[in-house]
Amino acid sequence: MANETISIVYEPLGVFHGVTYYHETLLYTNSDGDQFMATAAPSSQPAPGTGDLDNISNASGAAMTNGQSPYGTLITNTGALSSFDPADVSRLLGSTANPNPSQVVASGADLSTKWNQIVSAENELATENLPYSPLTQNSNSIANTALTAAGIDTPLNDGVLGKYWTPASSNILRGAFIPSPRNPFPFVGSRCDAAYAAAVAAAFNRSLVDPLVIDLSGNGVQLIPLAQSNAHFDLYNTGFAVHTGWVGSQTGILVDNPGASGTIDNITALFGNASTDGFSALAALDTNHDGIIDASDAGFSNLEIWTDTNGIRLSTRLAMATLKSTSTTRTQQTTTS
Repeated sequence: MANETISIVYEPLGVFHGVTYYHETLLYTNSDGDQFMATAAPSSQPAPGTGDLDNISNASGAAMTNGQSPYGTLITNTGALSSFDPADVSRLLGSTANPNPSQVVASGADLSTKWNQIVSAENELATENLPYSPLTQNSNSIANTALTAAGIDTPLNDGVLGKYWTPASSNILRGAFIPSPRNPFPFVGSRCDAAYAAAVAAAFNRSLVDPLVIDLSGNGVQLIPLAQSNAHFDLYNTGFAVHTGWVGSQTGILVDNPGASGTIDNITALFGNASTDGFSALAALDTNHDGIIDASDAGFSNLEIWTDTNGIRLSTRLAMATLKSTSTTRTQQTTTS
């Protein structure tokens, strides 16, 4: 009798900066060869005429606050393969002649219990009406949360530099399922995807002001769009604080803070301003020109991670953490245009 398998099937959705990104679908094949599928999707699409940047930014904010997303909520669909529309099966799994890439994440004589746990987790998550966010809380989050609920290890190669990049797959949605973060700084040393860059641009309300930000929770970068932000900051180095989008308390901003003053007053301390993108500004600290910012570079000791706990008075003394205290010892300079 053949072993049963549970696999992740990767549907290619598009390409950002030369990197293909994928949608995850879970596929169970039992010992009789019968197949069952579990997948998720947004319940709706943004209204016609709305801007992509605003939609992505507003969805990220909705995911943080459990508010209303332009993409609606996360919905799931589980069942025997024969119960799905053939067109959906072809899109999600590919054709017999040209199947979508996949990898087996569980194999054994009887995986029916684990599959039932996956289905139960997906069905339960669907009842929670979680806001859909393309950047931080999406169908890939559902898939990996369901795998975790069933005690199945999730892939480690699904980041932007991995074999199959599945955005937001590291966001385990239920508190009881949250493991130790695989990589608490997923954006350090990796390329930013266009959706992330677009969300940062929308949040800060000026496309060339693109500070380097770091995910401190392992659950995705938290961005607060302008409409929902209480933050005021001297974003243009004019001496006046302006209303601006910001980042959540679990997202840090990389800053250059000589003397460790504990006070960040304006955009000049951030990496990325109206004339220079964040990665280019950081690259200027690479004094030995090895493509890595670490202790061998003169300015490394001045780097700190700035976190905000109230999102209101941003020019006052706030929580400052050195890269050393957060276990980050080097950053690699890699970006694409």
